Amino acid sequence: MINSSKLEYQNTDFDSYVEYDTVANEILGKASRFTGINVIDLHSIDIINYFRLTYNIQFINYTKAPPIFDSYRERLQAQVPKLTDCIKMVDPVFSEKTSGFTTIVSGEYVVFLNLDVVDKSPQRYIFTVLHELVHIYHHLSNKYIRNLFANSNVEEDYPIFFNEYENQANYIASILCVNDWALIDNLNNEMTFNELCTEYQMSGPAVYNRLKNFLQHTLQLNRYERSRVLYNYRYNNDFVGMHTIVRIWITETDIM
Repeated sequence: MINSSKLEYQNTDFDSYVEYDTVANEILGKASRFTGINVIDLHSIDIINYFRLTYNIQFINYTKAPPIFDSYRERLQAQVPKLTDCIKMVDPVFSEKTSGFTTIVSGEYVVFLNLDVVDKSPQRYIFTVLHELVHIYHHLSNKYIRNLFANSNVEEDYPIFFNEYENQANYIASILCVNDWALIDNLNNEMTFNELCTEYQMSGPAVYNRLKNFLQHTLQLNRYERSRVLYNYRYNNDFVGMHTIVRIWITETDIM
């Protein structure tokens, strides 16, 4: 479940990041084998389609107002069939509380998605889908956690005990949005910050925070150097500095 007032991206410690990266890579590997697309080339839409075609999932969109199918929604429907087919009207208070949540009904996963989010931020809608799919893959296979989800009431205040699972889903979803291999390749080829946002349909803050964790935990930069390189990359369009850091890491690890 995503609470509409919570942030998707935060700093995390190294051990936790390794755990999240491991789960994300499991999903990426399975999606790559299923779709025939190399991990480095996977995008959010490919991962969503992998889950849609291999898991028993029903997607239900809820909205507080009659939806207007703009060009983005039409493209989304073309990219991910069945994702926006079902639409239900709900009380505005309910719509404003959550961006999405998942439950299980008669053995079927049911993912509820706030369609109003599309108007505010198409990128957030895609992130919400990935977040809920991570819950299905990583959490709902656990009976104890599944019961917590089943007994929660999304109309009440955000349950404190959910924070751990929500943070896990957020971190893993952020890696699925743009995986480490894709980041290394694109930064090595001097892709700009804004080009990253466009390529992976992510907001500026989402890419910025994804890069913060990537630079600190994958490339092992200290926080001062990470902040300096990332600030110049985003605000001064200094892709050369970022490229240099990535090239040094590639040379030292002999990974490409």
